[in-house]
Amino acid sequence: MPVTYKQLVDAANAVVPKVSGQEAREMVKNGALLVDIRDSAELATTGKAKPSLHVPRGSLELKADLTAASAEDRKSTRLNS
Repeated sequence: MPVTYKQLVDAANAVVPKVSGQEAREMVKNGALLVDIRDSAELATTGKAKPSLHVPRGSLELKADLTAASAEDRKSTRLNS
């Protein structure tokens, strides 16, 4: 049977802890990395959260995968094949 969007969200929510804005501020103050996943158009309008690393949501899994080739590696592979 196909998995629904709601089932995917429920599964993610079951394992990803939720934190309040205040908890997030405290975590960043204590060294946690804040990742701003909003798209570039929204950042242009509202500005980037400080301090944060901007990784658009559509790129998050690829950027987080340490086994994935970097964009430069992929470009070089295409040019040499």
